This record gives sequence, structure tokens and C-alpha cells, in this order.
Amino acid sequence: MLENFVFVTDNGSNMVSALQNFHRLPCACHMLATVLTHTLPLHALSKTVPPLSCDDPDVALDRKIQITVSSVKSLTA
Repeated sequence: MLENFVFVTDNGSNMVSALQNFHRLPCACHMLATVLTHTLPLHALSKTVPPLSCDDPDVALDRKIQITVSSVKSLTA
């Protein structure tokens, strides 16, 4: 009966191991969140969002990154 199901999970070793005899797909949202966490600068991932009025281009980019990361995290929550 379970052979008719596809499990979508994160890539945690516990999930991969538990479902090794079943059809399992990695969750795209978890994969994207992992990629962002490992590739973006840590200051851009901080929870402190810079003010909108800041003219510094680096701060503006950090703000866009933070908004993107926040959106991705809300998908996996």
C-alpha cells in the first residue's frame, strides 16, 4: 500500500534512512533554504532588517536578501 505514496522530506539523514525503502523526494523549499544559508553572507541573514531609507547599496542588497530568506523560511515553517 505505501508503495503508492511519494514522501517529500528534508534531506536529514534520519528521514533519508527511515524512507530508504520508499519513494522519497527532497523538499525544494528546504533545499533552497539550505543553499541560501550556505552561500549568502552571514550579515545578510541576520534577523535585523536595515531601514528602508538607507542609501547604501550593500544595505539595500542585504535587505532584499533578508526579505527573500524570510519568504523562503515561511514556506518551510
